[in-house]
Amino acid sequence: MNNVVPLLPLSRTVRIPDHLFSIEQIVDEEAKRAVAEANKLISDHVRAEIREQHAEASGDFLKSIAETLFEDEQGTITGIVFSTAPYAQYIEEGRQPGRPYSSLKTHQVLWTGMPPKEAILAWMAFKGMQLDDTVAFLIARKIARDGIPGQHFFQHAVDETADAVQQLFETAAHRIAQRLASSE
Repeated sequence: MNNVVPLLPLSRTVRIPDHLFSIEQIVDEEAKRAVAEANKLISDHVRAEIREQHAEASGDFLKSIAETLFEDEQGTITGIVFSTAPYAQYIEEGRQPGRPYSSLKTHQVLWTGMPPKEAILAWMAFKGMQLDDTVAFLIARKIARDGIPGQHFFQHAVDETADAVQQLFETAAHRIAQRLASSE
């Protein structure tokens, strides 16, 4: 007697309709579109608030505001609105009072707590003030001693556009549903 068991295929090829392959693509496209629109909305709001507060100074901070999309390995799409200005953190969050001092033991400045003199001189030039190292030092020392309050332009923009951003994502969900319904 022959004990041969017929082999059954371990897998079968199933034809999946082409429109089902496009579901992931449709969701990805619409999600990226919504995040890009939200980024633009928020960055425009940041720029508008800077202009409204007359906080432009040289205009470099305003020009440094940008947005980008980032997608991680799991496919999570994140929108980022940011400033490339080296002093952006201090404008957004403010600056705590510092304490200028030098180390007598090592004869080196450990931490001055003062903003860079060059930044103060650039601000003075923009304001039409006579460039004077002594005045720049006094301004920097006052900032170090008293700190400066944060302007929170980015946080205000996120808070004040939250409803509009939510609406962008709801609209994206409707577009996804419409595109999927029309692809069947």
